[in-house]
Amino acid sequence: MKKLTLALAVSALVAGSSALAQTSDTVTFSGSIPAMCTLNLNDLLAPGALDLSAGAAFQKVAGVGIWCNDGLGFADVTYTTNTPGGGHGLIGLVTGDTIQYEGRVQGIGGSVYVPPINGATVSQIAGNNMAGNHVYSDLEIRPNTNGFEAADTYTGVIDISVAPQ
Repeated sequence: MKKLTLALAVSALVAGSSALAQTSDTVTFSGSIPAMCTLNLNDLLAPGALDLSAGAAFQKVAGVGIWCNDGLGFADVTYTTNTPGGGHGLIGLVTGDTIQYEGRVQGIGGSVYVPPINGATVSQIAGNNMAGNHVYSDLEIRPNTNGFEAADTYTGVIDISVAPQ
């Protein structure tokens, strides 16, 4: 009986001491937020209001607002022609004729010419505060007209995408 009592006492002591030895611990956790940018467009020219007269100047067609969460203040912005019918330029609705144009982005750092025919990626200023405020630059178009174009309604489309640098 003395052996059984001694064995039970030692067993209780060992079991109790291991439960008391660990009084705190640490858990570690983490996550990642990938770099990203957002795009906000403001149409600045009413449909049909593009001046197609001979020698027309650059005209603002959109405000391109950029914001990125990477804190750098710049983004890679790609401009690519996506005109209906696969043409490059302004396409006549009835005639299918094409009017070539020049494009540029007018921003805080001055003008950056954009050749949208083949697509162009330019470094463009971006908002980078945690309020998500976009920084806007103007997308401007100048049609290359000579006054001998066919009477028609001409349309052009430019796709714009943005990515962190």
